[in-house]
Amino acid sequence: AKDPTEPVLWQCWMVLASRANGLALRAKDPALLARSVEEMYTVAEAGLKALAAQRWDFMPGATELLILSDHIEEAKNCIAQMQQKDIAPQVTPYLEGLVADREGRLRDAIADWRKASALGYRHPAVRRMLASALARLGDTQSAIGELRILLTDDTDNLDGHVALAQLLVQTSEWKEAQDQALEAQR
Repeated sequence: AKDPTEPVLWQCWMVLASRANGLALRAKDPALLARSVEEMYTVAEAGLKALAAQRWDFMPGATELLILSDHIEEAKNCIAQMQQKDIAPQVTPYLEGLVADREGRLRDAIADWRKASALGYRHPAVRRMLASALARLGDTQSAIGELRILLTDDTDNLDGHVALAQLLVQTSEWKEAQDQALEAQR
């Protein structure tokens, strides 16, 4: 068995929990989703506890799992700890944006994700979340712009192509929506 204080072990568990959640969301199975949410929380809590003094590299991912599993106060505590120690300063605004989004503060979430991007955090989720929030606020053109930037940086991003196709349908840009849908199928 692997040493439970091995950071790589917890990174693997974190990726598996996150992917299982993504699959559960796509399957739209409430029981599967409930189990995946519970698993994300378990991995985050157990990993932070097992790693103790070595938790800093794991903490940003664990914080995201806490947010996705709706343990917002614990996530805020982790964000505060990371800010105190200046751990992952490009990632913490992204995490703050996730919290703001969960709390229904879309404008704050957008500002946080823009800050994360300006600080150099280039994870595709930043642009996808930013586009989603902009679209929910009714700023479809800005959302389309963010997805275009995402797809310029990551041409194979399936979720980006699907999201862009959906927004283009809303704006009656049929040909380009079809092109994005075909790109998503490749």
